[in-house]
Amino acid sequence: ANAQLRERLKKENIKSIISYFLAKDFSNTLKYLRGAHNYENAAAALLINKTLGNKFEQAIKTITEFKGVRYRQEIVEERDSVFFVNDSTSTTPISTIKALEAFNDGKVVLILGGNSKQLPFDELVARLDSVDFIVLLQGSFTDEILNPLKKKYPEKISEPYDSLKVAVEKAYEGAQNFQQKTYILFSPGATSFDMFANEFDRARQFDELVRK
Repeated sequence: ANAQLRERLKKENIKSIISYFLAKDFSNTLKYLRGAHNYENAAAALLINKTLGNKFEQAIKTITEFKGVRYRQEIVEERDSVFFVNDSTSTTPISTIKALEAFNDGKVVLILGGNSKQLPFDELVARLDSVDFIVLLQGSFTDEILNPLKKKYPEKISEPYDSLKVAVEKAYEGAQNFQQKTYILFSPGATSFDMFANEFDRARQFDELVRK
């Protein structure tokens, strides 16, 4: 378990042995994955490897060189210093926050929105101060956050679009205005139903639009 949960787990009547990990337990550099949360993931994987009795050196090598999974903070294209990032499997506000923390070395145009999971979004709205432009996709989650966004960031949000194609085009237009390293971060923070079959359908459509 993440050591951050230690005090909480002490209050539970857990019969099994609990092993804890922290991000710092993985001391190597991840070649392809970004963000502090991925070092926590790496530390968890290393602890599991130790528990299973596998070779430590091989585990370190495998984790260090792991390129991630499709549609999770995946850079799919680069065009004139504009990087297109497919994070369609971001279906919660906290996953969008993690993506913003990972891509913090350039300008960010965020494509955000979809249907709601009825999760708290105040922290996400506050974190959007680091985003340079926000392109919205229609959905019940977008309806929930629209007024807070209008109040806090009136100059850097688009109208909600019912077309991913239009959203990608608007994001690219906005990114070109910065004329420096910019991420178009497709991290919706919401589910994809109504406009798409699921987040994977949404991801594939984003990739296809970027390629075109």
